[in-house]
Amino acid sequence: MPRVVATLRVPREEVRDAYTVNQGRIHVISVVAPALAGVLYAVHSGWVLVAGLLLVLLAAVAVRGTRSPARDVTRTARPAFLIDLRDGLLYVARNPLVWTAAVGGAVLNLGINGALFTAVLALRRSGTASAEISLVESVSALGAIAGVFGAGYLLRRLRVSVITMWCGAAYAAAAVLSGFVHTALVIGLLFGIATLLLPAWNSGVFGSIAAGTPHELQGRVQGSIQLISAVLAPVPPILSGLLLASVPYGLGMAAFSAVIVAGTAAQLAGQRHQRRRESSAEPAQAQAEGP
Repeated sequence: MPRVVATLRVPREEVRDAYTVNQGRIHVISVVAPALAGVLYAVHSGWVLVAGLLLVLLAAVAVRGTRSPARDVTRTARPAFLIDLRDGLLYVARNPLVWTAAVGGAVLNLGINGALFTAVLALRRSGTASAEISLVESVSALGAIAGVFGAGYLLRRLRVSVITMWCGAAYAAAAVLSGFVHTALVIGLLFGIATLLLPAWNSGVFGSIAAGTPHELQGRVQGSIQLISAVLAPVPPILSGLLLASVPYGLGMAAFSAVIVAGTAAQLAGQRHQRRRESSAEPAQAQAEGP
């Protein structure tokens, strides 16, 4: 993903639209992959691993085909990735909008993925067939694909903070309501409704960050955001299992709903700070320009 964003060759005012289109590609895969895994797992669990290995090898070949010789790169004694990591993390840390989006996004991913993992584990524990369980993520991803088509309309008419608030609220509500449901299709529909706003949310938050980031820092900043998100990536399945073993299913889903609210609040705080800074800068700029 950092490489994809860094190689977007579009005018800055169109970066959010390009970000939305790229999300559509990702969510199409999210529809197909769980369904394929569910069918293969029903035949034999080993086929899931074989299919995953083949797809990873195919992806590696495809990524290698996108490589091109680096131009205008200054060689240094230290490994380049350490310098890139430092520059990216420093840029994130010095920009409240960026670090609140990154940290808030990581917490949001923890809450959303944790709720989905909890629902899947609960369905598995109740004896639901693997092919049916795959509907949770496949149906949810269908909502995101539908949301891709309306993302541009929403971004032109609503502030990013409004989209952030409503999407976070929708995900939190989906997690709570799913705590009372034990049917894969219904859980998928609840999260699918919330996911309708996800493309607009991601494009509004992270697409705007990409549009405002200097071109030479694109890959480093996006890589740093992905790194922050990856820190919490192993937590959802572990936490889901612990919660299901210690508290009722509904309480576990409510706990992840609270995590979603916390992540949304972090991103909203960064967006409010950015608006205040822009508002305070406007009178100074107008005074500098003069009559």
